[in-house]
Amino acid sequence: MNEICHAPFIRQGKGANTLMMDMMLCAAALLLCAAVLYGFRAILLWLAGMLTAIACEAAINRLTRTPYTVGDGSAAVTGTLIALLCPASAPYSLPVLGSAFAIVVMKMPCGGLGRYPVNPTAAAWCLMAACRSAQFFAYPAVYP
Repeated sequence: MNEICHAPFIRQGKGANTLMMDMMLCAAALLLCAAVLYGFRAILLWLAGMLTAIACEAAINRLTRTPYTVGDGSAAVTGTLIALLCPASAPYSLPVLGSAFAIVVMKMPCGGLGRYPVNPTAAAWCLMAACRSAQFFAYPAVYP
């Protein structure tokens, strides 16, 4: 009997939070490289993006009186990926804008993890590229 389920389609018995933790561990290597190459500002950009995504998801859960979904880690992954897409010279408002858009507009109105028609991170990338292209595509030289 075929059972219909929502994405992510997990076949190895791992939960969504385990998959998101694996993604965060992979992103940690990228974050470490960014911190080494661009300094502490890369860490601050990551914190801005990740904390905004987590706060937006928790706020939507509270406003809609639905169970909190922050524990699955998908908001943290979304904020992390958005921050890693930003150049180190970007203003802190850029990952905040991208993370808020990804969660509030693209993820939560569609039903949460795995139910959105477009990847929220990709949609946030498009928004940041369209609204702040001068800042989004200006990559600084590597710090010595």
